[in-house]
Amino acid sequence: MKKYFYLQLKLAGKLLPFVLAVTLALLLGLGLILTGLLSAFQSSGTPFTVALSGDTDNDYMQWGLAAIQPTEDSLFSINIVEMPRDAAHSALEKGEISAYVIIPEGFMEKAMVGEIDPITYVTSTGLEGVAGQMKREITQIVTKMVVYSQKGAYGLANALSQNTDISDIYTPMSVLSLEYTDLILHRAEFYRVEELGVDHGLTTQDYYICAGLVILLALAGLPFGAIYIKKDHALSRLLRSRGYPAGLQLLCEYGAHLLAMLALAGAVLAAAGLAITLLPGSPLGSLPQFGLLAAKLLPVTAMLAALNILVFNLSDSTVSGLLLHFFGAIGLCYVSGCIYPISAFPIGVQRFAAFLPTAIARQHLATGFTGDWAWGSFGGLTLYTLGFFGIALVLRTRKTAGIER
Repeated sequence: MKKYFYLQLKLAGKLLPFVLAVTLALLLGLGLILTGLLSAFQSSGTPFTVALSGDTDNDYMQWGLAAIQPTEDSLFSINIVEMPRDAAHSALEKGEISAYVIIPEGFMEKAMVGEIDPITYVTSTGLEGVAGQMKREITQIVTKMVVYSQKGAYGLANALSQNTDISDIYTPMSVLSLEYTDLILHRAEFYRVEELGVDHGLTTQDYYICAGLVILLALAGLPFGAIYIKKDHALSRLLRSRGYPAGLQLLCEYGAHLLAMLALAGAVLAAAGLAITLLPGSPLGSLPQFGLLAAKLLPVTAMLAALNILVFNLSDSTVSGLLLHFFGAIGLCYVSGCIYPISAFPIGVQRFAAFLPTAIARQHLATGFTGDWAWGSFGGLTLYTLGFFGIALVLRTRKTAGIER
């Protein structure tokens, strides 16, 4: 069987340069997509334009607008402009602004004596979706700050006027109002943000690196279908009739294919290392040590190679085999959270996806970033490798049965 194994190596070697070029092109494309995604996530903010209409010619209102814009810490930067109500309504319909606020006449004068005349906030839910909900949440938060601060100041005034003989109640009211203002302007210091990560404690960048590697290796085996998808099994039957069982033949094919896949994985790691060296600011900058990542890629590559062998043995024509491999790989990667974060799927889908081979592969690669134990994912990959090979062996045995001596 050495000659048969060398024959499989020779066939895989002839195809390897082409597959390598396609794989590196896919790597470049995935790298550009990852860079674009990360730049979108890490952008300074999404600008929203909110128009003010109504009674805005007030010193207190102007001071408030000047104070809130540069001090507001948010991923969503809000630009506030003044325009007439009709013009604001027309601009909202055209999508030129995100919302407009109508301030009633005499708003500040009434507020100074404790009267609340509500402000109207106008937006378009259908056009803005989540962004509109976000702006409404911001408006509600700011409104609560103003209302409760006002209630506190005037509540203090009422308490002082009814229970003490203090003639000047406006001085403590001013002190309390300044305290509220100080608290509002420094509210970012009241809390600390801790991010749990997208999945298993990974950052968005590390998550998509793991997912991208799984997609890349899953698709890299596609061109090898030209070798392993067979319409005629005469050679396999002849070898079996000469005492070389189907299992030994399949093991030779799997061994040659695994070596080719490992060469592709090594080329991907080498290209990633070159990118880190030449582009220090690349999204691959947080990759763990290459030795550790290479060790994590070994069982993943072995499982994907066994899956390729199974898919190729399921088909008797090259076209159907390639289509089955492509759509099967894309479907598994999609449901496993390799295209969209797994947290974006319903809970039922997440629980089901956790048992898929591509999801286990992604989780195994994630342990290279988190430093967690990987025995569970390693065991899952091993079981899938043996299972895929076993099913492929049953298929090969049936197809090569018929001629024995």
